[in-house]
Amino acid sequence: MRAAAMGGLTAALRVATASTKLRAAGRKIAALDPIFCNTWGMNLLDIFRDSDDLVEYPAGSILFPEGASGEYMYVVVEGRVEISLHGKPLADAGPGEMVGEMALINSEIRSATATTTTDCVLAYIDRASFDSMLRHVPDFSMHVMNVLTERLQFAYEKVD
Repeated sequence: MRAAAMGGLTAALRVATASTKLRAAGRKIAALDPIFCNTWGMNLLDIFRDSDDLVEYPAGSILFPEGASGEYMYVVVEGRVEISLHGKPLADAGPGEMVGEMALINSEIRSATATTTTDCVLAYIDRASFDSMLRHVPDFSMHVMNVLTERLQFAYEKVD
């Protein structure tokens, strides 16, 4: 019973933390001048560069392997991240770009491996924060949809 109560408290703290992060991100998004918005409606680098959840990884670090469960994503603040499938490079993400969001959207395992190709600073975004931003920040939701659409178009071009 005590473990269940502690689990409930932990979950409540995670929700409160996610809500605090969401409000801070929302204020930052609302304060952005349109000149900082890219063609998808927002510049994630400007929003997350001062995040409390920045993590540093040296070059060659595996952020997540293909097949792992997806409970978090990153926004690249500094450096480059390679996305590969079965050891073959598919794409490269740089400052302001997301990596790992697909597993959060479809609650599936990771479809690819993400590896830092340079020393990196990344903004860590857990599932609760991601879900809250999708629900409460329409520009973020549109940004995610546009990024996924662009990636799908890129994949079609590679097949042809």
